[in-house]
Amino acid sequence: MNEGSGSRYTRDEFLRRGALGGAGLVGLGPVLAACGTPSAGGGGDSNSGGKATLTFVSFGGAYQKAQAQAWIEPYMKANPGIKIVQDEPVDYAKVQTMVQSGNVTWDIVDVGNDFGLENTGADVLEPIDYSLVKQDEIVEGGASKYRVANMDYGVVMAYRTDKFPEGQAPAGWIDFFDTQKFPGKRGFWKDVGGGILEFALIADGVEPDKLYPLDMDRALRKLDTIKKDIVYWETGAQSAQLLADGEVTIGHSWNGRIYDIQQEKAPVEIVWNEFALTSDFFVVPKGSKNVKEAMKFIAYAMSAENNAKLSKYIPYSPTNEQAKDKVDSSKEKDLATTYADKSFRLDDEYFDKNRKDLDRRFQEWLQA
Repeated sequence: MNEGSGSRYTRDEFLRRGALGGAGLVGLGPVLAACGTPSAGGGGDSNSGGKATLTFVSFGGAYQKAQAQAWIEPYMKANPGIKIVQDEPVDYAKVQTMVQSGNVTWDIVDVGNDFGLENTGADVLEPIDYSLVKQDEIVEGGASKYRVANMDYGVVMAYRTDKFPEGQAPAGWIDFFDTQKFPGKRGFWKDVGGGILEFALIADGVEPDKLYPLDMDRALRKLDTIKKDIVYWETGAQSAQLLADGEVTIGHSWNGRIYDIQQEKAPVEIVWNEFALTSDFFVVPKGSKNVKEAMKFIAYAMSAENNAKLSKYIPYSPTNEQAKDKVDSSKEKDLATTYADKSFRLDDEYFDKNRKDLDRRFQEWLQA
């Protein structure tokens, strides 16, 4: 999910500011054209003869490129009448502003686990059309009223192997916070919902299955112990680049981002122990002029036939249960779901209800 270059607000800043933020519209590659509409089963062979131009919005970089290769280009090829243009980055406040102004120009938006439930979705999102999307095929918790999970990934710790060779490498979040035994700067996402609180609590001795409700005071006290050593990132591209450039010796990132720099021979390794397993979701902004066609595209990408195709281009796992056996076996070692027994799930419902208060406390701590 390389969000691209330039300044970007974090998701919390989008929500807090309630404005467009500093990011303008950025086209992503050439406009891709192709065809009609898929069957309800998502196979993409039927053609209703409809014509529409859809705007697909995601997080840019390697992630969005993989989405284009796996879903957008094949969908258009199978449906000649549909044109899909791409935009990035995702901006929650922009979705809200579009809906409130009645000028909705985005049709399909890829969002993180922190958006799209009742408190953040009811006023700004269309209900998912489960007459097209096969809800019973989606992983447990992945299909709710306003969003449907399109892939699973890991929020992980990664470290420089040239700083900590085999036998001396960090093994979990306790080590992340031990700057005496494992010296160097630490990379953390400047986002209250991105795992920073959970990882601090785990490092302080809280069992992963007992994290929620979060003990904010305890988490912040633990973060105080390394506050001077934290280098914050605001985009996935930055999270990986900090490690690739050696600006941090240990960092927190997304497994697909680390995979990307590993392919470029960066001396970086993932620690799968105690990672957070989570999802990205498709949503459709309320007032989209292409709701029906947007839902057909989502049905196509979420189908048993097509959902696993993303993992061919980036190591993110399908969320359609019937697509899991379609993943190339050579890719499985890089998928977060392969290590699910070492993971915990971020509690989306908890953040949907408590984000405002958590973010206020986090911002006060950052500025203290």
